[in-house]
Amino acid sequence: NKKDNFLIIDTRFPFNEVKEFIPGSILISLKSLFTVWSGALINNLNSIILICKEGTEINVIKRLLRLGIFNIMGFLEGGFESYSA
Repeated sequence: NKKDNFLIIDTRFPFNEVKEFIPGSILISLKSLFTVWSGALINNLNSIILICKEGTEINVIKRLLRLGIFNIMGFLEGGFESYSA
């Protein structure tokens, strides 16, 4: 199943501030040990789609690349708001 080959990573702010989410996504907030959780939960077997607060996309991509995570396919343009619109 092609859908199973994608991992959706939501990097928005902590759990108590995120009211809505994309089903099947994993919340790894930039404000909560992002590097530690990313290294533990993400591998290079799945293609990654990022959900970021607008303006943080490049920062998130750079942090993942430093961890050796290279299978980043892109990010949701306009952030989560464009998904829920």
